Amino acid sequence: MAPTKVVIIGGSFAGLSVATAIDTDASLNLEITVIDTRSFFTYIMGSVRAPVDSDFAKQTIIDYSTAVTKRTKYIAGKVAEVNAKSLRLEDGTTVDFDYLVIASGVKYAAPYRFTSTTRDAYFAEIDEFRSKVNAANKIVLIGGGAANLEFAAEIKTAHPKKSVTVIERSQYVAGAAQNGFSKKLHDNVIKPLTKLGVEVLLGEGADLAPFRKEDGSFESVVVGHRKITVGSKTVEADLTIVAPGGYKPNSEFIRAGSLGESVLDAQGFVKVTGTLQVVGNAHIFALGDVAATNAPKTAAALNNQAPIVAGNLKKAISGAGVEKTYDGAGQTRMMIVALGPTAAAGIYGNFGLPGFIAKMAKSKDLMLSMMAPRFFNKA
Repeated sequence: MAPTKVVIIGGSFAGLSVATAIDTDASLNLEITVIDTRSFFTYIMGSVRAPVDSDFAKQTIIDYSTAVTKRTKYIAGKVAEVNAKSLRLEDGTTVDFDYLVIASGVKYAAPYRFTSTTRDAYFAEIDEFRSKVNAANKIVLIGGGAANLEFAAEIKTAHPKKSVTVIERSQYVAGAAQNGFSKKLHDNVIKPLTKLGVEVLLGEGADLAPFRKEDGSFESVVVGHRKITVGSKTVEADLTIVAPGGYKPNSEFIRAGSLGESVLDAQGFVKVTGTLQVVGNAHIFALGDVAATNAPKTAAALNNQAPIVAGNLKKAISGAGVEKTYDGAGQTRMMIVALGPTAAAGIYGNFGLPGFIAKMAKSKDLMLSMMAPRFFNKA
């Protein structure tokens, strides 16, 4: 009997979690393919430390050739369109599938989400950004999301004499208001962050007009002296990081194919059922940041979604009915914000995590030593 063809779009945490779970199930006759824009895995949580620590930066890239999966093929390419039973890459290659998993993630505006698709270019991109950080004395980050806070703390830890300011238009940092987190998340983060010497301005947004490009997006890294208006205040910077929040789903390839707009919500996220199957397409699953699950875009949410997709996929392939469901809105909110290598803060539900627990969980290497062995053998 011919193997069942499973194709996974996206080779980051979401895609690898599903690939690893089904690859190790010897009871299934599978042909598994993971498609990513790169030929290597990038440890996205490490991107906030890479620009200030060149040795750590080298650890944030791992070749797919060292993956723990035994029968999974990895293809470097960009998906151009998805149809009912096949997809097409930008180079014209067609890949057929019996089952598809969409784990393509989102695009972040933050400049430390590096986008290069070759190893040399990726490191060059990090090195160029590091040189800008090194040369600056007054650094301003516009946007108080978790990643910006982590990056601000990394800068201040590596360069304690530099002035580092975060500007957040809401009253709460780390997306506490937008993502359904308790205010305790804000409270737990602010104290150690300001203790590091990071200045945080809340409640009034920066004037973004000087940073806006013709297409409506923002210039994300601005080198040179700027006077930034924040309400009645003026903040000076010689390096401005513009990341005011928000992200766009990587779903253009869905819109371009036969699945089309009907499976996307107004923002372009993939609409899924409670079993994380794409609406109207029982053989296609979606998870992670690209899926419209009513859950925050966090690693904790993904860790709950991946076993459900893997379990339901295996049942579907074996002919049994899918049964596991995911409730994004009802999921207990959890987040840990690393504040450099020696501090962290977090929350679980309505309970603040003690600083030493948050630090132990994430700060030392941003969970790299815990996460990498799940998917990769030691080189």
